Amino acid sequence: MRRSKERSPGRSLSRQTRSQSQCKANGAREKSIVGLACALLVVAILSAYANHFQNSFHFDDGHAIINNASIRDLQNIPLFFRDATTFSALPSNQSYRPLVSTLVAIDYQLAHGLQPLWFHVSSFALFIALTLLLALVIHHLLESDPGPSPNRRVALAAAAWWALHPVNADTINYIIASSGEVISALGVIASFAIYLAFPQLRRYYLFVLPAAIAILAKPTAAIYAVLFAVFRWLFPDLAVPGRRSRMQARLVEMVTPFVVCGALLLFVQHMTPRSWTAGAANPLNYLVTEPYVALLYFKRFFWPTGLSADYDLKPFVTMGDPRLWIGFAFVISISTAAILAARSKKTRVISFGLLWFLIALLPTSLFPLAEVMNCYRTFLPYIGLVIAIAGAAKLFVARLDRQRSWTKIAATCAVALFLCANAYATFQRNKVWKTEETLWHDVVLKSPRNERGLMGYGIQLMAKNDLTGALDYFHRAQQLTPHYPELLINLAIAEDVTKQTVPAEEHFKEALELAPSSPDGYIYYARYLLSHSRGDEARALLERALELTPNDLTARELLRQTDLASPFQDHGVVHIGRNEEINHDGDPKAFVRQKFTCGIERDKWCTIHFVISFYKADNERLKITLTGEGNNKKTVFLKKETTANPNTPNTQQFAVSVKGCGACEVRIEITEGNTKNVQSWASVALSNLPGPTCTDSDMTGGAGTIGLVNEHDDDILRPTATPTSGE
Repeated sequence: MRRSKERSPGRSLSRQTRSQSQCKANGAREKSIVGLACALLVVAILSAYANHFQNSFHFDDGHAIINNASIRDLQNIPLFFRDATTFSALPSNQSYRPLVSTLVAIDYQLAHGLQPLWFHVSSFALFIALTLLLALVIHHLLESDPGPSPNRRVALAAAAWWALHPVNADTINYIIASSGEVISALGVIASFAIYLAFPQLRRYYLFVLPAAIAILAKPTAAIYAVLFAVFRWLFPDLAVPGRRSRMQARLVEMVTPFVVCGALLLFVQHMTPRSWTAGAANPLNYLVTEPYVALLYFKRFFWPTGLSADYDLKPFVTMGDPRLWIGFAFVISISTAAILAARSKKTRVISFGLLWFLIALLPTSLFPLAEVMNCYRTFLPYIGLVIAIAGAAKLFVARLDRQRSWTKIAATCAVALFLCANAYATFQRNKVWKTEETLWHDVVLKSPRNERGLMGYGIQLMAKNDLTGALDYFHRAQQLTPHYPELLINLAIAEDVTKQTVPAEEHFKEALELAPSSPDGYIYYARYLLSHSRGDEARALLERALELTPNDLTARELLRQTDLASPFQDHGVVHIGRNEEINHDGDPKAFVRQKFTCGIERDKWCTIHFVISFYKADNERLKITLTGEGNNKKTVFLKKETTANPNTPNTQQFAVSVKGCGACEVRIEITEGNTKNVQSWASVALSNLPGPTCTDSDMTGGAGTIGLVNEHDDDILRPTATPTSGE
């Protein structure tokens, strides 16, 4: 009779304990490997972008950062959320993006000015966080499907491809675009990450908040509602905590993002000024062009050549253009592939990724913009393509696991080399964005019929004093677009420098006629007028520019300089002789002018206190004319001997009064001096004595260190009275 074998209870318990210990050890090892992989991913991204941190400002950075007075004071942060005009100095670009304005305002303070480093660092740190969150989301998406696979490694590789992709370099290097795109994409991905990683919080709908907040950085983040609805349609089997039925819970989950994001979107639209314009000339032509643009984006993801910061693709103007039908065929093909892939649980991640790509392009495809194509618009859509590729890679890796070890090693090395190639391409693309000159030169090479590219490179040649080359590029651009206001302005500037004043002024006026609501035409025409001693005309234009854009620093500075309305001026310094430092002859007709308000007591005297400094004077005489209320005037002169020593700087204090204490204007000019081959100038400033004051009597010459004379060279007696009131 055969004896039955019985297992020892002690031996079974021992095996179970060893199995649990081994699982814990494997789990700890897996976490260590994932942690190391994440660290390597961060190092790879830092290496790829190591040369971008000092790259200069470009495109919209000019009006949103450089020339925007609002971002220079952190106390304006609450104002960013109340007034969208603080986003940009250009009215047509004043959209409601308070989070972006807040970020660049903080960057400005950290950089102590316009140092690009800090502006790049802040958005790059968010970019790193976004990449790691993306890896987490892809991992959870892969885990939702059946079948064993090294999902963490696939997720990290997919996120690495997206982060190192050279097309995304055009977003990361473009500071104002990077701030908006990174924050909005981070909000969308964070919402998915919270939903997937914290199922116990789903009943509170907290997962909607990051995407909703991101709408305050860029309204395109509202597309999260559509993406999430597609996600829940494709993944209906995810557990939904709560007492509701699964169908009811899914429906509420799908509707909630639409309600929240829709409300935020309406709020943003309400806060956006009416001056904001999208820029598209023909919306219908724009719309029918976008399917072909989607095909180009798709192609450049897999073959990123011919990248340009400013493409020369124009909207299709006829239905007979074959590219139009090719574009529609592409969209139909991708949609069909996504629908077919959605039929199987094994391929639904691929379906979700393809649909993500098409859906994320909708905001810039359905809403007509100035350019039909820009690389930074693919920042969020390309996440969909890496999700789809991760889904396909999971199926491939599952088969690869059954292969020999050398096959796995070869596949791993191939992926590593591929990622290194992307990192190298990104590193090279960063070089293009280094300066305005390198960027526009690349645009001209890639898009030779791009009028904005030709103009941009012409501006850089003009900055290098290559006026012949600049005019050549401006004229080439003019042949393509003869009625381009910005081009006419730059053409006029170059013509003015080359002494072609008549065509220059004609082009300034034409630019104003073409774009009467654009402040640039007023600002640069005013600068031209100032350089030609036409201060009053310049003031009127600058006041109009500041009505359109109160935050424009250039307009503010030029308006201040209208008080220095001399043929040649330099920071409030009047040049009469030859300034050897800048190799420029002076002008005997130079003068400075300033308006003041003394008070409202019209029966008293308006008294102005000055400090005058002469350097290397050559027997010049200073003439001061003060015009008060009722056209009352007082004209005085400094004595000649006051500035007789040409090698000794003289700083003099004195006062001038005119009858009628109200608004007054002072004009200071230099007379009777040698204006050739002599270096001399005078700087004019209010003294540290009382400012414009109302006095009971004429204080001309008072509280001063020098004497004054009248037009007959008679001494003006010093007064004995003292000021009795001031405002």
